[in-house]
Amino acid sequence: MTLGITFFDKVKYKSTDFLARDSDFFGAGVVHLTDFPLTYPSTPNMTVNVGAGTAWTNGYRVANDSNVVTLTFNTADPTNPRIDIIEVGYTASTDANGDTTGSPVLQVKQGVAAASPIEPGADPGFVKLYAVSIAANQTTVTAADVTDRRALLPLNVDGSQITNFSGVTTAQQQNLIADLFGDTSVVLSGGVATKDGTVANQLDVTAANVYFSDGQHVNFAASQNGQITTATASTTYYLDYNPDGTTSWGTAHSTQTGYVPICSVTTDASGNISTVTDARPTTIKLFNALIGLFGLPNGAGFIAEGGAELSTGSSGGTWAAKAAAANADVFYGQDASGNTVFKVGNNGGAWTDYRAQMNGNTLIEVLSGGYKVQSLSSGANSVSANTALSVPVTFPVAYTSAPVVIVTANYVMGNSQTVSVTVSNITTTGCNVNLEANVAATLYFDLVAIGS
Repeated sequence: MTLGITFFDKVKYKSTDFLARDSDFFGAGVVHLTDFPLTYPSTPNMTVNVGAGTAWTNGYRVANDSNVVTLTFNTADPTNPRIDIIEVGYTASTDANGDTTGSPVLQVKQGVAAASPIEPGADPGFVKLYAVSIAANQTTVTAADVTDRRALLPLNVDGSQITNFSGVTTAQQQNLIADLFGDTSVVLSGGVATKDGTVANQLDVTAANVYFSDGQHVNFAASQNGQITTATASTTYYLDYNPDGTTSWGTAHSTQTGYVPICSVTTDASGNISTVTDARPTTIKLFNALIGLFGLPNGAGFIAEGGAELSTGSSGGTWAAKAAAANADVFYGQDASGNTVFKVGNNGGAWTDYRAQMNGNTLIEVLSGGYKVQSLSSGANSVSANTALSVPVTFPVAYTSAPVVIVTANYVMGNSQTVSVTVSNITTTGCNVNLEANVAATLYFDLVAIGS
């Protein structure tokens, strides 16, 4: 038995000593899922271009700098399909003196043509990057033929500070995120797909930040020139993002469970892109499994998109506009179909306050599923004794049919004094509120309109 140790000065070490050290830490895989990206020639043929990237295998670090490497696939079988792979690795040999020499290799490994072809594995010392389906008599290779097989470099050090973080596993972290953010996958940002302005059959997609329903949060790089192209005429292509960080592009959706659709693309009679339809889910369900109410601590709050602010205090939640009488600060709600179901406002059209006041008391704040509810409080209205005053009211948002209007008067008067309040001329856009008192008075009214 021989004991060994590394490293000391004035001692000659071999490459195998360094490989042994690095193999203790690193498995086989790419450093980033964006390493070794594929691009395609503007006129499709049996070649692909491989970009920069870094991979580790058996302790060797194999890297391609910014230079693009062109790989060529052999002629397709005339009868059966086959599956080739693109792999990166090295060749090495040791001479009689024990000196090791070798070189990095980026190559196509050809599969065996068969009625049901089998995808080959990577050679020893290599990392598989892509699987490429070659149909019988196929003469071009496009993105639709390629399946991403890039896998992140694993760490081999069990029980280290790198792999363990206070005993919290990856699955536990993902379950926690899923509990907080619901069971629906969503594109948080990016993933915008457009037809390329120069290449008629190329789809361009911006970088995307995607949350998957299993709790994974994955960043996808922007597409590169020639990466996503169409070829088949008069058909529909689908671009999907998968939870494992890969993308799927072809005439059928991804076969992976939990994929997120990005877009669908139709082609014209020449196989070029005709239309691009956005398919990204962009609405996330917070606390989807929550059976109670979600509360904010006293003194805290949040701001709605339009600017209205919800704050909490000892007296309960109140809505207050950030800028008085600014329509941009209106707060509103929508039902599942996107219909506005309530709005808030004050003083005949300046929709700024969710708490419409009735002599210091809060007006009932009405929410209705599917119906549009608009409420307001009037300013001061001076009436003469026994003389009706008609006050025109315009609904900030028109209804499709005349709504139901409920109005109450707000006043301070003595005994034996009466007030009358009625509504007339109700249309889809407004109504008249009629006020009358048996003495001269200043009257206010509160109004709620409910309709569709």
